[in-house]
Amino acid sequence: MPKKPVELRVSRAEGTPEGNLLEFLKNYPSKSTDEMVLTACRAFWMPLALRRLGIYDEETIKAAAIEAKLELLKQAEFITQLFGLEPNMTWAREAILQPQEKLELKNQPSTIKPDELEEEEEEEDDFSDMPQVREFIKLPTELEA
Repeated sequence: MPKKPVELRVSRAEGTPEGNLLEFLKNYPSKSTDEMVLTACRAFWMPLALRRLGIYDEETIKAAAIEAKLELLKQAEFITQLFGLEPNMTWAREAILQPQEKLELKNQPSTIKPDELEEEEEEEDDFSDMPQVREFIKLPTELEA
C-alpha cells in the first residue's frame, strides 16, 4: 500500500521579508524549492522530530543530530564567508547562552583566545532554558507523567 503524502504549504505577503524569501526559494536556479526547504528543515528540526516521535533508537537520533549540526556549521561558514563576517563574534556566545533574549548583533571580533576556552563535559540537554524546544520534543520522562 503506497504511503500517503505529507504536504506543507506556506504563503506570505508579497514584498515582506518572508515573502521575498519564499520568492528566492521558488526561483533559485540550481536547486528545487522542495530540496532547499527540506535541507533547511532537516538541519534545523530533524533530530528533535525523531526524538519526539519516540520510535527511533538513540543511535539513529544521534546520527541525525550529527548530520544536522554539520549542515548548520557548513551553512554558518558559507554565510560568514559570503558576507565577510568575523568568524568569532562576541554576541554569538551570548545569543547561544541566552536564546530567549533578542540581542543586538555586533560584528566584533572575539576577545577570547583559543587557549582560554574551557572544554565542557557533554551533558544530555534537557532544554530547560528553551521552553519552545521542550514543548516540541516532549522528553520521555514527560510523556510518562
